[in-house]
Amino acid sequence: MAAAETFMDLLPYLDQEEKEQQLELRTAETPIRFQVENFPNPFNPSTTFRYAIPKPTPVNLKIFNILGEEVESLVNKELPVGIYELTWDASHLASGMYFYRLEAEGFVQTKKLLLLK
Repeated sequence: MAAAETFMDLLPYLDQEEKEQQLELRTAETPIRFQVENFPNPFNPSTTFRYAIPKPTPVNLKIFNILGEEVESLVNKELPVGIYELTWDASHLASGMYFYRLEAEGFVQTKKLLLLK
């Protein structure tokens, strides 16, 4: 099997009806590598994170402000193999640049978020 070119190639279609910060395992496909993305970005007031976990491992998904201070911890637990989706409501935060970081068994990826109100 050839490696997928984008994260979207790893995911089935996911609907937008999940409630705030609901974590759901997507069992339709098995991921081949750690990966994380969010959409929409910029967002107001919520954004959805999709992340792939290719082997059972403790996972942390955290939000940081522009000063590097932790704003919120969205995931902090051991997860089985799967593709996950999590919707985050940031309506309690000020507009601005934020960062999210996924950490899982040696994998660390940090990306920018832009909250516009």
